[in-house]
Amino acid sequence: MLASPDSSVSESRRGSRLDLAAGSILILAIAAAYLSQAVLFHRYVNDDAFITFRYSRSWASGRGPYYNPGEHVEGYTNFLWMVVLTPVIRFGGAAAAWPAAKLIGFLCGAACIALAFGIVRRLACEDASIASRAELPALLAAGLLAVNPAHALNAMSGLETLLYGAALTAGVWLDLSSARGRWRGAGFAFAAAALTRPEGAFIFAVYACSAFVVRRFVRAAAAERRPPLRTVDVAIVALAVWAQLGFRAGYYDGELLPNTFFAKTGGFAGYDATAYVRDGLWCAFFGLSGMAAGAWGWCSRPGGRALAAPPFAAAMAGALLPLVVGADWMMGWRLMVPYVPVLAGIVCLGWAKVCLPWMLRHAAWTSVAMVGVLPLLWVVQRPARSSFFDVVTVDADNWSSGYGRVAETLCAGSSSQTVAMMDIGQVGYRCFDRRILDITGLTDRFIARSPGAFLEKEFDPDYLIRQDPEYVVIRLIERPDSSDPRRLVIAPYTRIEDRLYRDSTFARRYRRPRGEVVPAEPMQRQLIARSGAFLVFPHWGPDGRGYLLVFRRRESVDRGN
Repeated sequence: MLASPDSSVSESRRGSRLDLAAGSILILAIAAAYLSQAVLFHRYVNDDAFITFRYSRSWASGRGPYYNPGEHVEGYTNFLWMVVLTPVIRFGGAAAAWPAAKLIGFLCGAACIALAFGIVRRLACEDASIASRAELPALLAAGLLAVNPAHALNAMSGLETLLYGAALTAGVWLDLSSARGRWRGAGFAFAAAALTRPEGAFIFAVYACSAFVVRRFVRAAAAERRPPLRTVDVAIVALAVWAQLGFRAGYYDGELLPNTFFAKTGGFAGYDATAYVRDGLWCAFFGLSGMAAGAWGWCSRPGGRALAAPPFAAAMAGALLPLVVGADWMMGWRLMVPYVPVLAGIVCLGWAKVCLPWMLRHAAWTSVAMVGVLPLLWVVQRPARSSFFDVVTVDADNWSSGYGRVAETLCAGSSSQTVAMMDIGQVGYRCFDRRILDITGLTDRFIARSPGAFLEKEFDPDYLIRQDPEYVVIRLIERPDSSDPRRLVIAPYTRIEDRLYRDSTFARRYRRPRGEVVPAEPMQRQLIARSGAFLVFPHWGPDGRGYLLVFRRRESVDRGN
């Protein structure tokens, strides 16, 4: 029996009202989810961010883009981020760097959410059966990012992660938008990504090669893009990369890769890259099962597949890159997060294709069902959110009693003094006038190119001692004894620090005579007596309880300086 025209119109109006109401609720929920998590992680302190801040501060003060004056060592991997923050510090002062970095990161995270929405809208237009409902999977993609705690965490890290993600996602969106119209400048966005992270050029190469293959071998894509436009994008990115290499040749040592590449090579071999990628995908898309469901949707309904292939290839190449180059010690899957916005758009549209029959039969209630997905995602990601919050809280609460006290001690001395230590970020930024010698090699070419992995470089401790640092900071960590796991021992955090601590020349010049150890005294006093350190401060971190031993040249201590 056919429905009357009046009933059809009524059903259509009801569906429109539900779509409008559900869409409004989803938009508010997306904004609330992202903002609330950004507030939750607003105390996140990433020490590495301050290394870049110091380069920016040095350039802003007229010293040039160097960590220590006159030392031509590129100890950062985020050129554009360093450039962006230089005028912030120049006109806003040193204190402006941290809040400005957080604000820019937050805005870039919001841009990623909006761009993911736009990518879905554009791809959905290639499938006539789903184009009329494109807003629903588009909102779902935006919601996936908004409730993802890793997205908000990296937005507040002070690092370049989401500037890179926003530039890359903007490039994809601009390229898709110009596929059947005028060129929209996607090459500039991809160039910004390549200038922000070294792997950005590789990701664009994957994108461009995939687009060429699709255009060359898939007839359906023949009219989607004129070849000259792709050539313009390639030329812009190539010019940007060559310009950065020229900058590196002029200001540093002319190497193709920054010094940090040599310092960190092989340094994360102990981290399970497979687990890293698996957990990152689970947090974003319910793991491989969620991505498989999206892939099934694209296989069952191929509309728009040719257009989606280059973005998918580039984003997957980036997400899987840790399997090749190694994982990262920082929480929040920093190496994968920049590619999640593009993947979110493609995966969510695949889910919509799977659910299309149900969406057509229950059009009026599809949007209502979508509203319930975000709370489910929020609950599923609660363990990761809680874990991140715990680490952020521990780091923020304990910094002032550990490295904060170290910074106060070092800043009280002469500005001509040299300090040798690891974890140089915040201390180095606060003690801007001190020469900071990074014993892990991030800002030292000789240490970076010494044999061994990151934190395990094999070099003669005499290299450090010959530079006559006024202070040497060695970090201790409480860990199980290798011979008896039930027993805890306090030992240097890295092999570099262990060799330095045991070196006879170091002991003669920096370690005071061993004192009497009184078991009833606090551990800090016991460590001073055992180690001969000048000062000891407690340091709590995600990897457990530890201490910071501050050694000072004995001749300075003996003179009473």
